Amino acid sequence: MHFIVTGGAGFIGSHVTEQLLSEGYNVTIVDNLTTGRRQNLTKHPRLKFLKKDISACKPEDFPDQIDGIAHLAATPSVTESWLHPLEAHHNNLSATISVMQLIQALKIPRLVFASSAAVYGNPIQVPVTEDHPTSPLSPYGLQ
Repeated sequence: MHFIVTGGAGFIGSHVTEQLLSEGYNVTIVDNLTTGRRQNLTKHPRLKFLKKDISACKPEDFPDQIDGIAHLAATPSVTESWLHPLEAHHNNLSATISVMQLIQALKIPRLVFASSAAVYGNPIQVPVTEDHPTSPLSPYGLQ
């Protein structure tokens, strides 16, 4: 089984990658290293790294059968979404569209997508459950 992990050199992505490798998966990380760090990754014979923006990827970048994709690439900052809204939009929304196009082209059967608590704004109740009403207060929460 083979998974792509976008943002795999980031905090969450590197941990997801470690877990997938420990369960016997082959993993291809796609990360442009704008926020992720190569040192977050351990060398492993079943790990392949593409230093690339997911939006620049084409189906031919993945010659092997892909069984799933964990889409974790993002600009993970409310502040950055205010300071650089177009860049945050590209990194978050446009990148997700690119992932969906890869899923369609490669017929990838599984998607793992991580969102953010920023979609809830100021929560009405704590703990916040996934069915809590959304009320984003920033561009990041909208993406």
